[in-house]
Amino acid sequence: VGAYAAFSGKKPNDFWTDPQIIHDFEKTIKFILNRKNTYTGVLYKNDKAILGWETGNELKAPLSWQDTIAAYIRSIDKNHLIIEGTYQKLLTEKEVADSNFDVLTTHYYTDLETAIHDAMTNREMTKGKKPYFIGEFGLRNPLNTQAFLDTVINSGISGIMIWSLRGHARDGGVYQHGLSYRFPGFASDSMFHERQIVDMMRAAAYRING
Repeated sequence: VGAYAAFSGKKPNDFWTDPQIIHDFEKTIKFILNRKNTYTGVLYKNDKAILGWETGNELKAPLSWQDTIAAYIRSIDKNHLIIEGTYQKLLTEKEVADSNFDVLTTHYYTDLETAIHDAMTNREMTKGKKPYFIGEFGLRNPLNTQAFLDTVINSGISGIMIWSLRGHARDGGVYQHGLSYRFPGFASDSMFHERQIVDMMRAAAYRING
């Protein structure tokens, strides 16, 4: 946000309202949507391997900005879902009713009781209207992790993703981003019960797939 604003010599908060900055950001979006996959030769906007485009990650953005960006994405790419991307624990009726968003999501790093309460509140609000999934959660102890996974699967919430599951790095070792779980899970990480948590996520994925 600050970088785009700085290009025009403006303040970070201008990112959400200034026409020039929004236009600059739309140029980036256009470049990405029309980028060709190096390996398959398929443009990203036509790539069936992509689920959808999120307006951002944990944004503090006004709904008006999200509407503008979502509409711009849709004008170029009609093949993919558009996911609302602000950071909040409880959705609003406005977001549920907003035709620019196909899918809604929330993130949880709170205590288990609060996370379950908020997730179920969102489930009831979106039920029969739009898909809703847990975009991030963690780092929890195994009992809480299993309880949250069970809640999501049994309630019909569309999915859940843990923060974060990292694979082997190209140059050796494992990719890291803060406190990450490493696939397939190693006994050396006893503090966060890595092997047990990774096995739980794998089992949950198979449950969701029947």
